[in-house]
Amino acid sequence: MFIKFFKILFNLFYKVYKTILYFVPEFLYKYIIKVLEDLISLTEANYYNKLKKKYKISIENLNFYIYSRDLELFSNNIGKMEKKIPQPNWGKEYIYEYSAIKILQNLLGLEKNPLFIDVGAYQGYYATYVSKYLNDRFPVYAIESNKEFCDDIEKTIKLNNFSNCKLIHAILSDQEKEMFFKSTAVGVASKKTFLKEKNILNSKTLDSIVNEFNLKPNILKIDVHGREGPLLKGAQKTLKNSVNFILLELHAPSFINKYSPGYTRKMIVNNVIDLGFDCYAIGPFRTLDTDEGEIFLKQNKITYIKMPKQDVEKILFDISRGSMILAVRQGFNIQKLDCFIH
Repeated sequence: MFIKFFKILFNLFYKVYKTILYFVPEFLYKYIIKVLEDLISLTEANYYNKLKKKYKISIENLNFYIYSRDLELFSNNIGKMEKKIPQPNWGKEYIYEYSAIKILQNLLGLEKNPLFIDVGAYQGYYATYVSKYLNDRFPVYAIESNKEFCDDIEKTIKLNNFSNCKLIHAILSDQEKEMFFKSTAVGVASKKTFLKEKNILNSKTLDSIVNEFNLKPNILKIDVHGREGPLLKGAQKTLKNSVNFILLELHAPSFINKYSPGYTRKMIVNNVIDLGFDCYAIGPFRTLDTDEGEIFLKQNKITYIKMPKQDVEKILFDISRGSMILAVRQGFNIQKLDCFIH
């Protein structure tokens, strides 16, 4: 009964609105369109806010929501993965990858006009946080290969009512070729793959994406689950021309061997250095059961080790699991970042 009544009401509104538009001067149309777009955004935000598929995240004084089609899966990944880093003085509240968040806060404060790209956005945790941290005043781009995650990110953007956070559905590699995506993994497509996987997409390079959208990113976060090698090869122009800082999750050797064949972790770090960056191994990243974790808990400071080319292999030898690498433009004084212990 209610639905029938709503349809009648909507049809009546539509006819009245159409009649009004007939008498509206042409120059007013752009203002009407803007109002309607705002009303659509408001309606979508309220709709997704009522769905029981949102995860509220609080980081220091900022609150935002992540939409997930599988809320239990997302909350397990974000809320329970390994040992989380607690937020100082917040009791049992936790922040996922808090050290990376603290570094981002410092980096964003250094750029007069920050343009952040979240490469391998998953469900938009970093892109959403940066958009909120910047009060939606500067452009943020989330690049994700998995269409289902992209659908969630689109809803997250609407849920938080962001206007400057944009989504790009793409697989990034070193050249254009047919590739498949499955969950967070990406691989080169083959005839055998075509028979098994329906998620096939032509890859692009980060350089081509940046050129297509006329972007000049200065801060990147990269988490591509082992595809670091080909991705960075396809991003050389971007890294040389505009990027000042990179937060790179360097995955374990097993991931690199599987998804970046022909590359090693040493090669990947050295390639970044050759593009004009100084690289630092950051600790802690996710776990606290390390000396670096103890320092972070006591002092709220992050430790780092500089990675000269001749020492990269030696430093990585002690890091068998995935690790966070901070790359800064050569000549930048890392002591400007007060999140680190110097």
